[in-house]
Parts: sequence; structure tokens; C-alpha cells
Amino acid sequence: MSAESALRDGNAADFELIETMRWEPGTGFLRFDRHLARLYGSAAELGFACDPQKVGEVLMDTVGRQGIALRTRLVLSRNGKATAAAQPFEPLAANKVWRLQLARERAEVQRQMERLLEQGISSSDQRINELGMRQLALKQQIDSIGSVQIEPARSDR
Repeated sequence: MSAESALRDGNAADFELIETMRWEPGTGFLRFDRHLARLYGSAAELGFACDPQKVGEVLMDTVGRQGIALRTRLVLSRNGKATAAAQPFEPLAANKVWRLQLARERAEVQRQMERLLEQGISSSDQRINELGMRQLALKQQIDSIGSVQIEPARSDR
């Protein structure tokens, strides 16, 4: 993680780690080891307490002995408290398409503008105006690059 990251510095608002997983009767959680590796890695990197035993118990209590596929959301708080919720899994529509846009540069402009405003800098200040112009330029860059449409993979495994 970069040294400029608000998460690394602890300056971000309180947040939680979230993993959303599909659970199938008979086979359990799909790609379970990958989900847990990502959760545990993020927890370690960001200084979250995490007890794998408790995470497992919360997940098993949530899915119980359901006879239908579930979309399960696991939430881990900084203090290590794990909670989970489940709802029936609904597959994506066959014609579902996502739109993705990429910028050539990292767009930090909005955060810089917000920081200045939080410091009580007037919205008419030259720094705010310059950031606004940079933000507009970045938007135009994104528009000029265009977008691509991504169709989700049809294989669930």
C-alpha cells in the first residue's frame, strides 16, 4: 500500500472489511480459500484483529442447513468482531453487461479538494479553482479513453 494512503495512516473514517461469498448446499462456499486469504491478508495489512475460528463459526451459524444457494456477506470490524448475513442467491441475467472506465492518471483531485474544504478554505480560493480545473481535465481524459463493456464469466466455479 502506498505511503500516501489514508488507510495506512489511520486517517480514514472507521470502516470494516467485507467479503461476499456464494454458498451452495452440498458443496459449501465457492472459492472459500481465496475469500479467506483475501480477508486475512487485508486484516493483517490494516491492523484488524481476526480470529479464524470465530469467522468460521459466524459463517456456519449464518448458512446453517439451508437447502438453497445463498449470497453470504461477512463483515469484519477492526476489533475482530465478525458478523454475517445471507440471502437467496440470484444469478445475473444472461444479458448483464458492466461498464468500466479507466483513467490514464490516478485521480486524487477530489480528495485534495475535500481536504482543502475541510480546512475551511473558501470555495472561491485559487487552489480550489485549480483543483476543479484538474478534475474537469481528468473527466475529459476518461471520456476520451472511452469505456469497455465486460460480460461476466458464465462459469461459477
